[in-house]
Amino acid sequence: NFTESIQNIQPQLDAIIAASMFVRSSLKLKKIFEIILAFGNYMNSSRRGPAYGFHLQSLDLLRETKSTDRRQTLLDFIVRIIQEKYPDLQDFYTELQFLDKAVLVSFDSILRNLRALERGMELTRSEFSAEKET
Repeated sequence: NFTESIQNIQPQLDAIIAASMFVRSSLKLKKIFEIILAFGNYMNSSRRGPAYGFHLQSLDLLRETKSTDRRQTLLDFIVRIIQEKYPDLQDFYTELQFLDKAVLVSFDSILRNLRALERGMELTRSEFSAEKET
């Protein structure tokens, strides 16, 4: 049923869109990303010049990159710097409403439902065309 399928997909899409809007508008998260980028540029300084951004997947490297004595990660260090120098950023998560709903969304499920809707639309078009020709 088309209407039922839309009703199943719509809340999931709404959750993703709302979370995306909050993430994009979060000034505190943006500042944290700027700090991370600055550390990355410092650590990776080369003749190519500074990077102007990074892929979100590279945030995983913050946990994997360790100090020379292997006692702390780059993430630990950045958290400490933020606590000491930017205490106003510590509650950045308060600007990230709706994330709890968005993380529960299954993109695979949405894609399956959208493909099923697409197949249904194609079937409807072909039936309409066949009916129109008779």
